[in-house]
Amino acid sequence: MKTINTEGKIMKKFLYSLAMVQATSMLLFPIGIALAAAPAYVVNLDNQSVSGLTLSIDGTATATKFAGQADDQHVGVDWGDGSTVPDENTNFTFDVSGDDITNGQWNASHVYASSGSYNVTIKFYHGNWQGAESSGPAVVTIQVNIPPVSSTGSLTVTKIVNGGTAATSSFSLFVDGSPVTSGIATTTNAGVHVVTEATTTDYVASFSGACDSQGNVTVSTSTPANCILTNTFTGGVSTTTATSTITVVKIVNGGTATTSDFHLFLDGNAVTSGVATTTNVGSHVVSEATTTDYVGVFSGDCNSQGVVNLTASSSATCTITNTFSTSTATTSGATINIRKVTNPGNIDQDFHFTLTKGESFTATTTANAQTGTSSITGLKPGVYTLTEEQIPYWSFGSVSCQYENQDTGSPVLYGETISINDEDVVDCTFTNNATAIKVIKNVVASDGSSEVSDTHSFSVTLNGTSTLPVAEGSDALYINLAPGSYVIAENSDSNYDLVSIAPTSTVSVVAGTTTVVTITNKQHAAPQPAPSGGGGGNTNTNSGGPTGYSSSPISSGAGEVLGASTDTGSSCGLLLTSYLRFGRTNSTTQVIKLQTFLNQNLGIQLPVNGFFGPETDAAVRTFQVKYGEEVLGPWVRAGLHPSITIPTGYVYKTTLRWINILNCPASAIPVPQLP
Repeated sequence: MKTINTEGKIMKKFLYSLAMVQATSMLLFPIGIALAAAPAYVVNLDNQSVSGLTLSIDGTATATKFAGQADDQHVGVDWGDGSTVPDENTNFTFDVSGDDITNGQWNASHVYASSGSYNVTIKFYHGNWQGAESSGPAVVTIQVNIPPVSSTGSLTVTKIVNGGTAATSSFSLFVDGSPVTSGIATTTNAGVHVVTEATTTDYVASFSGACDSQGNVTVSTSTPANCILTNTFTGGVSTTTATSTITVVKIVNGGTATTSDFHLFLDGNAVTSGVATTTNVGSHVVSEATTTDYVGVFSGDCNSQGVVNLTASSSATCTITNTFSTSTATTSGATINIRKVTNPGNIDQDFHFTLTKGESFTATTTANAQTGTSSITGLKPGVYTLTEEQIPYWSFGSVSCQYENQDTGSPVLYGETISINDEDVVDCTFTNNATAIKVIKNVVASDGSSEVSDTHSFSVTLNGTSTLPVAEGSDALYINLAPGSYVIAENSDSNYDLVSIAPTSTVSVVAGTTTVVTITNKQHAAPQPAPSGGGGGNTNTNSGGPTGYSSSPISSGAGEVLGASTDTGSSCGLLLTSYLRFGRTNSTTQVIKLQTFLNQNLGIQLPVNGFFGPETDAAVRTFQVKYGEEVLGPWVRAGLHPSITIPTGYVYKTTLRWINILNCPASAIPVPQLP
């Protein structure tokens, strides 16, 4: 944009034209007339500043006896990064006084794709970038350093308690499932994070500050975020025992479907149309399973996304009206396939994923590197966000979502946002890196020099325990390790000599990396035959939880669940016999038993519905911290878990054992083998 005062230029052109007419008519061509001075262009850079990846510059420009037309004067920039030259978006304004350009002002800014050093050129010229006057004082060249932009930010969660006898330390706080301390800043990745807390009776929680009402907070690289979580005492009215109710009503217009053809949910738990459900005070989400040929609309006490807020001793009715629509009758919906890749490869470890579409749709699934692709089908067109739940001692590597072999979507924290149309098939590959130690076996002949083929099975140990088998052609793999120092050793064998453990038997493990250790053994001159059943091939059986992992399985007996021995020494028997976890396919009967036990033990009122959802997960974590010494202590003492104050939410070996002991104090269940 140029603002020009052209009055002087017009007069100049008029006088010049008049003189030419007179000279031509009289054929007068004076000899020795002085030639006009060449135009003199000057550009100045007055200010420059860098903010993140953005460079801003401004300055002045003047010209004496400018060339060409007034509206053909430019200040252009070559930003030095290969972008279009020249960039004439410089907001150049000036006045014209006679033959001169005065009061020239310009400014421009540019966003670089990455940090680095760039040579920036600014020119004042007429006509085009290569104009004859574009040299000397008409050109300014500077070198600009764009510093690296931090990818992390600061998040502080502050706990405020109003009333009652609880202190701030009574509330367990979490960011993305990891524990944090009130008032202490946490360095985390820039992007969206979720703040939560363990359920506490007699208090109502509300978010403020940088968090929205659901605890979602966006962390930037430049401004620290402070999320405030206020818990207000309810005067003895428990938030988990309040008599608030929600009734979901289904109405069907047109088509052949009936109300029973639509599956309704409250916070992910199945409900029946027209039947009131007692639940906690606070925010809840009503949803339904996707049904083709019908369009659903929320009304009543729910907003357009199915969200309803309850106060103590209140009741709400949420109506979902489904209207038959021929425009959706011929489609089967889109599909998202999730493929899990692990480093090292093909590890039997479950990873949990959540697919959301705003607040109106949520789906969860589990993918495993051994069991193939997991799929979510029947999706309506729209924008979805697919994210992966992070597992302790695994580092997130990458995610790539493709449609017809072309990258699609945009990255978010631990996932991607994907726009899909009906019947699209999108393939998403997630890669995670284990924090692990891999032990490789090498056997040489008795002369110590020649390699041999030997399938004998050896026993290696981690920190004196965690014995795993290993043989040539297979490996022993310890995963789910906390970063730190570990000692690898091997049990002696009468038919072999230990030659070396390389590079060293004391191994430093770094998060997200696999450290390789090679153990070499030498055969005796006359080795005995290898015992039957040796060889331990690569079966990749994960023992689960915060523990080691072996390419040869560890078992305490065929069909036995560690911590759930059927011989309890008591007539009351076992309450739980299988491992349970949020996001997995769990036994409904076992979950009902777990929920009933937790309600009795913790004095809460979980919905007893057989669904292991977020509420059950939070209650399990509370139970694990309550009995930290008995549940988490064995893992900590074995060097397999960082602290008895950090729960996992996983009903695994020691959690299962302690629940069974509390349910039946006379039972004699030993501490299970770890891992």
